[in-house]
Formats: sequence, C-alpha cells, structure tokens
Amino acid sequence: MDIRKSVIPREEYLERVARVQGVMRTEGLDAIIAFGHASEPQYLRYFADFRASFETGGVLIPAEGDAALLVGPETLERARSSSPLPRTLKMLGMRESSAPRYEDPSADTFEAVLGELQKQQPLKKVGIAGWRIIPMDLYREIEAALKAVSPQAKIVPADEAVDRVRAQKSPAETFLIRQAARIAKQTLEHVISRIRIGMTGEELRGIAIDKMIELGAEGEAFPMWITRQEQTEFAINIAGKDAIQDGDLLQLQIGASVEGYCSACGRPVIVGRVDDAVRDLIRDCMIVKQKAEAALASMRSSEAVANAHRSAVAALGREKMMVYGPFHGVGLVECEAPWIEQGADFELKPGMTFCADIFLSDRDLHRGVRFEDMVLVTEDGIERLTGMCDAIIEVHPEGAEQ
Repeated sequence: MDIRKSVIPREEYLERVARVQGVMRTEGLDAIIAFGHASEPQYLRYFADFRASFETGGVLIPAEGDAALLVGPETLERARSSSPLPRTLKMLGMRESSAPRYEDPSADTFEAVLGELQKQQPLKKVGIAGWRIIPMDLYREIEAALKAVSPQAKIVPADEAVDRVRAQKSPAETFLIRQAARIAKQTLEHVISRIRIGMTGEELRGIAIDKMIELGAEGEAFPMWITRQEQTEFAINIAGKDAIQDGDLLQLQIGASVEGYCSACGRPVIVGRVDDAVRDLIRDCMIVKQKAEAALASMRSSEAVANAHRSAVAALGREKMMVYGPFHGVGLVECEAPWIEQGADFELKPGMTFCADIFLSDRDLHRGVRFEDMVLVTEDGIERLTGMCDAIIEVHPEGAEQ
C-alpha cells in the first residue's frame, strides 16, 4: 500500500475545528490560540496540516466562525498553499528565534486580530493550547494585545479542551497510525538483526532512520535511542557513543512518523551472555506489560487499569522501580495526552490509541528495561498495533560469546 496517498481528507480539519468549538462554548472559551513548533507540532498538524520548520506557528480558533493559521514571515506562502483553513496570517511573533528584522517588517498583529474578534463577540476568556511550550515573549505579546482590546479578559490553559477532542482518532488517523506502527516494528526487527560487537548506538540509530525512510516514513517520531549497560537505567536518553560489547544489555527505542502520526516500539536486547539478575528484570517487565494489556482489554476505567498495573508490579516486588503509569497516548506526538495513571480517571473509548510503556529501573543493578508497544482501544478490547513478540531477545553477533 502506498502510504504517500493516504492523506487526511481536507474537510476533516474543518470538522476538528467545529468539534473544538463545541467544547469551547461549553467551557465559556471565546477563543483559543493553539501554539506549536517543530518538535511539538501536534496542534499545527491537527488543525491546519502545517509542518513547522525554523519558525513556529499557531491556530486561532474563535468560538464562532472560521479558524486562522498563524505563521512567521518566511513560511507564509508555503502555508497558504497547503492549509485547509480559510485564512492564513503573517505574524512577526512566529518568526524564528534569532529574530530577524526583515526588509519588509509589515505583518498582522495580535492586537488587530483579537480586536477583530472583540467586535464580533466580547472576549472574556482566551485559551492557550500549548501552554507548557509557548515562548514567554509570545505569551506576553498576546497578553498585552488582549489587555488592549478587552481589559477584563483573562488567559487560561486550553490544552485539555483540545486534547479531549483529539483523544479518539478518526478512521483516517487510525490508518496512518497503523502504518507508523508497522514501520516501527519492522525497523526495530531490522536494527536487531544488524547489531554487531563494536557498533555504537548512534550507528544503529542511523541504520534505523535509513530503514524507516525506505519503508515510507517521513522521519523518526522522536530522537530514537539505543543505549547499553548503565545508560539503560534512565527513562529517557539519547543514542549512545560507546561500543557494544559481549555481555551487554541494550535498550532499543524506535519510532516512525507517517504524515505526522507517530509510533513507538521498544525492547531490551541481550548481547551474548548476561547475569541472571538482568534476565529476571527483563522477564518481570514483560510479565507486567502483558498484565497491563490484559487490563486495558477488559476495563473501561483508566484508573482501574493503572491500579492493575501497580498491583502487577508490586506482586513481583518491584514497586520501587516504577517511574510512571502503564500507558500514554500516541498520535501526532509520540507521547501525548492522556496518560493512564493513578489519580486520573477517564473513560477508555474505542478509537483511543496508546503506547503500553512499561519501564522498570533497578537502581541497585544500574540497569533498566522497557517493553513498549502500541495498542488501539476497540469495541471488544484492544488491537495490538506494533505486534512485536513478547520474549527475551538475545543476539549472538560475531565476536560475542556463544
């Protein structure tokens, strides 16, 4: 199947805006400014099919009326040629971080744009989606503009309002997520087959990127990593520079992006022979993952699934090795809302996509292992999207002890 032909229907972007507007009216939000940049592009791609590069961007969504894509000066024409939204505005606040002055500095302003909305309906509450990533200077620019046009208005976080709509994926989104999951699994299997003594994690990451592009991905879903020994202890890492040796524990984290939709698949890998304690850690992590997936398949309460995960870890005596809950959302970001974790209870609905992300870090052993697979919530349970085998993976490349 040719992945390049699987484009989200353009009318679906307008439907997304309309659905968010319904939530906004319920919550009394008069407008939302959804911010994004190259490494956190979810709102830009979700509403406007816009892929940021160097510059940042935003989507202005009024409670009533048309949404507008907000981009920097150097991106304007490209954005106008591809955005499904009826309006695209040039904003200096979205320019690249080196802040060029430009030969022609003319642009739309937030004061003018928000003033236009104020004439249609008094602005009392404006939300920012991307609350944790919006630059301070851009926030202050929006804040000053809003104060000028509507002194009584306030700015509030709006990620939850948008993420509530994004949580259930459409059939077109699910199709792309399936393709990304397939590529991640095939890429991970390919990388495992290429492991050799003396190679580095960086080399293997390069092999992974080459393979996933060959399979149809637009690129990696996150800065992938392959780490060894003590470096596996950390929940988030970067590809290692150290040479792989006989007796190593490796952790491989692979993820592909297809039209912005992300995947992740991770496994620990044994090179040659390792201590029984390492094998036991891998086995227990695998058991916990299987039990967490079984809970997700049979339960519709997120907190019930989180409790089942904690009970499974505790039964193995590894509760102190937990770092976070068992599942996180996956879609236009490899790790997106919602998280399945204790203290956050919501209904699990068909069309939600998650990563089963089970990580145990043994601080005494100075080793950590993660089993990660993607799952789709269905009417009858779950569908495993990556479908990687659950097993203790061992490789005996040339030079490793047999």
